[in-house]
Amino acid sequence: MRVKNNNKDRRVHQRITGGTYAALHQRLGGIVHDQSFSVVLDVSTGGMRVRTNIRPLNQTVMVVRAAVEEEIHTLRSRVLRVERTADGVFDIALEYCFMARDTIDGFLEALGRRDIAVAG
Repeated sequence: MRVKNNNKDRRVHQRITGGTYAALHQRLGGIVHDQSFSVVLDVSTGGMRVRTNIRPLNQTVMVVRAAVEEEIHTLRSRVLRVERTADGVFDIALEYCFMARDTIDGFLEALGRRDIAVAG
């Protein structure tokens, strides 16, 4: 496990601020385990980064149920990287998997609508 290093920018896709909350579920062998509360830090068309108090294994499939205003978005993602922060929690890089493109686009669109409403 690595300690978070803010000097590295590994981003492949342009990111937008998440600024929302989610329930994070770990899927192991088709069974959902370990629900935890998490904060969505940022999102892109390829994945997202969340902060939580559980440490999942790399390549584990996670189910993220993110709330944007009154909408709940269910996103399946694979763990790419886990970094422990100085506060002892974990920043998890997730890559979307097993999902239709319109599901991802709907989530990003909802975040965009929220940002426009806040700015206006």
